[in-house]
Amino acid sequence: MNGRAFGNPGWYYVGAFAGIALSAVLAYHIANVSFVKMLGKASIVIFPVHALFWLLPYKVFSAVNWYAFKLTHSDFLVAVIVSGIEISICVPLYFALEKCAPALIGQSTKRAPAPAPAPSAEVPLVQSA
Repeated sequence: MNGRAFGNPGWYYVGAFAGIALSAVLAYHIANVSFVKMLGKASIVIFPVHALFWLLPYKVFSAVNWYAFKLTHSDFLVAVIVSGIEISICVPLYFALEKCAPALIGQSTKRAPAPAPAPSAEVPLVQSA
């Protein structure tokens, strides 16, 4: 942002660092929420697949935005609704990839546990006192 066009550049930097601090505090407090942890793991799938929504035909995507704006009358709420739709489509894809092709999302393949060794025929001696 240009300080000459939006006011005092000093307040701009104060606001910027306040936003960074607020984001850091918020991230610290929601780090243990299970949904946020799951989104963190799924982000490796969500980010690239999210780009496919840009390739959708313009009329389909603009119709969704128009209808959401007609319902909410707010650009912010439209962004939240569209993001929610995109995430709800991408998360099941993450779980499918995690189950079928874990190597594609950077996880090791899950191996069956090794069988337990057979018990020996010898009985340990117990010393009596």
